Amino acid sequence: MILLGPPGIGMTHPAIGLGVKATQAGYSVLFDTASNWNARLATAHQAGRLEAELKKIRRYKLT
Repeated sequence: MILLGPPGIGMTHPAIGLGVKATQAGYSVLFDTASNWNARLATAHQAGRLEAELKKIRRYKLT
């Protein structure tokens, strides 16, 4: 799921709510901001471990 928009318009609250509901339904959830996702993947790419990082992320049903 992706919620798009400028900072400060209230995307975090509904995203957390959906994540809570998903975990209650038995799904695994991974939550972070777009800028943190970008940094995480860029760091993994630079370290030559992008595929390993993507494999870890794919374990979650909702990211």
